[in-house]
Amino acid sequence: MLICGLFIAGIRLESLKINSPFASYIPMLLTSLGILGTFIGISIGLATFNPSDIDSSIANLLAGMKTAFYTSLAGMASSILISKH
Repeated sequence: MLICGLFIAGIRLESLKINSPFASYIPMLLTSLGILGTFIGISIGLATFNPSDIDSSIANLLAGMKTAFYTSLAGMASSILISKH
């Protein structure tokens, strides 16, 4: 959600032709938040993983990996889109 909010703020600042220092940092912040989300997702997946009970642990591991993938994708894509805008 934070990635979406920053993306919208960046688009809004761009459309209003507001040239602030914050606006120039938005692409870097979006990428950083994507990377942070990746590590959080991996941590969530690994925190609940139990190697002695792999069958019941795999669902939580995959949920964490899904979070990691989607935040990486959202951060990188929004950074690229706002840089090209």
